[in-house]
Amino acid sequence: MADYSTRLRLALQVTNENPNTWGVVLNTGVFELLEYSVAGELELSLASGNATLTTANGAVDEARAAVIKVTATGGVARTVTIPSVEKVYRINNAGTSVVLVKTSGGTGVSVLQGTTADIYCDGAECWRTGVCGWGKLSSTTPANASTQFDLALTVTGQAFSECLIRFIGAGRSGASGQPTLKLSHDGTTFSSNSITINSGNTSTGYGGLWIPGYRNPSFAVSVTADNLSSDNGLEASIALADYRAALRFSTGISHARIATPSGTFNGTGSVEVWLK
Repeated sequence: MADYSTRLRLALQVTNENPNTWGVVLNTGVFELLEYSVAGELELSLASGNATLTTANGAVDEARAAVIKVTATGGVARTVTIPSVEKVYRINNAGTSVVLVKTSGGTGVSVLQGTTADIYCDGAECWRTGVCGWGKLSSTTPANASTQFDLALTVTGQAFSECLIRFIGAGRSGASGQPTLKLSHDGTTFSSNSITINSGNTSTGYGGLWIPGYRNPSFAVSVTADNLSSDNGLEASIALADYRAALRFSTGISHARIATPSGTFNGTGSVEVWLK
């Protein structure tokens, strides 16, 4: 009876099996499949839904690929389920939304759109070992007539090390004063006892916080209060109408809330969340 390896499902020779034909089995059931597991790329479309990678003993399958290029995601978060065996994958997310890579019983790790990540599976859970560049998590347009909206800054599974919030306008009606940005460490619980950042003339950073002039050297901020050690979050006042403004910080913060002190948002512009 034929036997196969556990991880890559390669054909194994059994005593007295395949006399005079083992060379054919070795070529098609081992060498060609092994080459695909080292250097082969699978193009996978998730435009219509999630996918579970196919497996086949001694024959071509999807799960043996070294590189998986997700070509489409349909604009919504998708999941790729891999076999529960030890293996390393390189995932290229060329879609337009987040892709979660997981085993059937694991939590998994997220690969953001526009990024390539190395994923290691230990047979039960997946771990992200490296990511190329910043990846976009979301783009949110404030609802018309709303006074505030929240942004999730985390993903399923292993966390990222840095977060960038990019402001591409946020149109308002009947409003005065800049909108405020609050960051929370514990979900949508936002404290008023926090760092406050206002539009200013000097650029500054503190405790892993960096607020750059994104493509605009004239944009800067100044820290006016310091209560980050209380772990209650961060609050900022930033010119959201300036598409070049951005806020970058180390992770450990789970959500952001943007609110207008007067008037309402009018359903224009957007705010993007990027992770690295």
